[in-house]
Amino acid sequence: MNIKKIFFRGLVSGVCFCAYSFSAIANDTIRFTWEIEPGNLSKGLTIRATVDEPFFVNWGDNNSNDSNGNGSINIALSHTYYSLGTYTVSIVGYNPSCRFTYFSCNSSSLISLDVSNCTALTTLYCYLNSLSSLDVSKNTALTTLLCYNNSLSSLDVSKNTALTRLECNGNSLTSLDVSKNTFLTGLYCYSNSLNSLDVSKNMALTWLYSYNNHIPLSDLYAASKMVSDVNNKRLGTQTLPPQMIVAGSVVDFSLQSKFGTPDTFTVFTIKKGNLPADTIIDYIIEDGIITFHTEGNYTVTMTNDAILSRSDYPAEVIVEFNVDGVGIVETNSICPIQIYPNPTTGKLTINNEQLTIKNVEIFDVVGCKLSHFITGSVSGAELHNSHIEIDISHLSAGMYFLKINNKITKIIKY
Repeated sequence: MNIKKIFFRGLVSGVCFCAYSFSAIANDTIRFTWEIEPGNLSKGLTIRATVDEPFFVNWGDNNSNDSNGNGSINIALSHTYYSLGTYTVSIVGYNPSCRFTYFSCNSSSLISLDVSNCTALTTLYCYLNSLSSLDVSKNTALTTLLCYNNSLSSLDVSKNTALTRLECNGNSLTSLDVSKNTFLTGLYCYSNSLNSLDVSKNMALTWLYSYNNHIPLSDLYAASKMVSDVNNKRLGTQTLPPQMIVAGSVVDFSLQSKFGTPDTFTVFTIKKGNLPADTIIDYIIEDGIITFHTEGNYTVTMTNDAILSRSDYPAEVIVEFNVDGVGIVETNSICPIQIYPNPTTGKLTINNEQLTIKNVEIFDVVGCKLSHFITGSVSGAELHNSHIEIDISHLSAGMYFLKINNKITKIIKY
């Protein structure tokens, strides 16, 4: 739309009012909201606009000023507020021929930013703010986006196919799709919560910083192959979400166990507390498949020499396991519990001569409850107070856990 500034004299003598007239064509507009806080009443921004094209800034406090574009030369604008609060600022071109190509507003307590009506924008700097969302889907000319250290939980850059530099580190992103950004040369996505990273389409990639995420070793290996200069790769430490499991559980890291041609095998370092775990008593591992035997807090660290990264950011994946001690039922001379035959092909007898057996529950190795027997109420179990016979022939062969009166023991089904 065309915007014309119109001056007219009001009813009060000597007072001149300013208004704007609008036509139907949409002009470039940038709109954002920022917070004015104690000790920081002055705010500033930098913009580029088409040479000699006028635009105006409405600072949101009944003050505004005009400016003219200077092509590729930055124009710095600033304003001082006289009271604390939240203000919405609008920057609008007077004519459709006024195009904004560059906008920078950093460390300014931005809480919202709308650049959807600014399709010529090629550079956007909005880092070190408080943005919880950012829509750049209309900014198809964007080549540089620096939005790091905000509060973004998602970021869609699928429409920004011209993007060459993306710095989105220091947010709360759980996923990031850069498959459409085939011209991307620099990707800085560290210190997020990314669960995966696929840069297989980014053939121009020369810089990659991805540490402090939840990325598996297999994705780090694939990513490391895309950047040739090892000093430009900061893959670093990845921490997977902690897991709570029961003793006897199997953890499958087989897809992380080897990479490259010929095979380079992953080194699994497993600690129980601060000490190395015992490879016989505490766990066994084969081809990346770990079975934990005893209770405790374990830390598994995975590294592989086929994954090349800058020396001060070596690639490693860490995951913690809290293993519940359910391997052997607690028995004593006062209330001995007998379970037989164990292993079994189907029938199980549970006997406790001293106490009444009220509840029997069956769990699989990942803790999912499969059956629950209560005295005198469930078919499939003959209940006689302190003596129970259970048929588990319907279960697949494997390891299970019985919970009897809040005591847990391991059973094997053939």
